[in-house]
Amino acid sequence: MTLPKKYEPCLCEVQYLHERRWEVLYHHNRKGWVFADGLGLTTTASVIQWMAIADITPSEARWPVWNTGRFAAHWLLWKRHKQERRESYKPTGERIALMQMEKRFASEDEAVAAIIHSISQNYAGIFPDKNFAPQQQKPEATGWNA
Repeated sequence: MTLPKKYEPCLCEVQYLHERRWEVLYHHNRKGWVFADGLGLTTTASVIQWMAIADITPSEARWPVWNTGRFAAHWLLWKRHKQERRESYKPTGERIALMQMEKRFASEDEAVAAIIHSISQNYAGIFPDKNFAPQQQKPEATGWNA
């Protein structure tokens, strides 16, 4: 299997010491598999299999501007949930659903929280948790408004 392009986001199955978990990782020529923040895997962890995220999403799909890869991993989890409910997206429906996610949620954290909430409640659609309160940014103090 050929390695992905440098810094291409991939969905990887990682074997840790006591568990296996899916992670979004990037491949670096010298460092090997790294997380989005540049930290590498521990010496006891190894990648069992990987898929480039671009290869498992429709080519017409446009990811929301705030997507860092974490949303993409949760979107794949959402699609798996839909398959388990014996439902699926057609390419056009998925493209429009992603466009709606970008319009509906202001940040990746809000979208990921809504996906987790919807899966846990076994919803057919993605709905925000009414109890989720995103952290608000404090305005920076300047000479004008200090």
